[in-house]
This record gives sequence, C-alpha cells and structure tokens, in this order.
Amino acid sequence: MFTANPFKQQTLDGAIAAKIAAEADAMMAAVSALSEALEKKDFGSTEEHMQFCANTLRAGMDTVRRCADTLETLLETLVADELWPLPTYQEMLFIK
Repeated sequence: MFTANPFKQQTLDGAIAAKIAAEADAMMAAVSALSEALEKKDFGSTEEHMQFCANTLRAGMDTVRRCADTLETLLETLVADELWPLPTYQEMLFIK
C-alpha cells in the first residue's frame, strides 16, 4: 500500500519552485541546442558525419538526460505527489 513520504514538501515553496524552473529551463535550452545540431546536414564524408554524431549529438543527448534526471530527482524527493499531477518515470514503468 502506498503511503505519503513524510520528508516531501506538502506545499511548493518558492525556493523549490525556483530550482525546478531553473532545471526545466536548462533542459529546454539543451533540447534547443540539440535540435539545432540535428539540422546540420552538410558533411564532407561519412567519417565526418560519424564524428559529429559521436561528439556533438551524443554530448547534447547526455546534457538533456542529465537535466531530466535532475528534474526527476527533485520531483521525487522534494515535491509531494499531490502537488505534481504527472507520473514519474518509475510510476510509468511500474503502474501503481
């Protein structure tokens, strides 16, 4: 049976909201940078394209992933379930 975590905030105070907003902004900036990188289509060779994917695209995807993981951790540890209407990744995998 699910019980509320007594360590989670029952109200969303300004400091927590600011942390979440800052991380969401960082993630959206990373997504924008990745989207721009995906638009590049003029490569001189297959090797150049491969290096671009390995170095630029992969780095961009890693940045987006780090931001998403940080957001998820913030939400799971600081925000009460009642204050966040969306399911967490774990809740989507293991339906309550």
